[in-house]
Amino acid sequence: MGDASGVLRPAAAADPSSLSYLTMLGNCPLIAVVLAGAIAQFIKSLSVEIDRIKKENDNMQIELRHLKGEDINSLQPKELIMIEEALDNGLTNVHEKLMDDWEWLARNV
Repeated sequence: MGDASGVLRPAAAADPSSLSYLTMLGNCPLIAVVLAGAIAQFIKSLSVEIDRIKKENDNMQIELRHLKGEDINSLQPKELIMIEEALDNGLTNVHEKLMDDWEWLARNV
């Protein structure tokens, strides 16, 4: 188990390939407890992150429906103005891209 330096080492197994992490953790219960706590905390933080992303996704789905003109009866005038501005900006960008394409086509034909 230990050597002259005082470092704990797992007992030598008959077959070195049979020494698994679980076997080593079984020999070091304190490490197993600490590791289990760290894993539990990691899983909890992942769960919180998953919930946050699900909520963000739900909000984006609602916003997309609004941009498509669905479910807008419940919106306040300020929200409608923001959607109108976003749609106007999008339309302007599409128009500019279309004009660029027409100009490119006229030069290259």
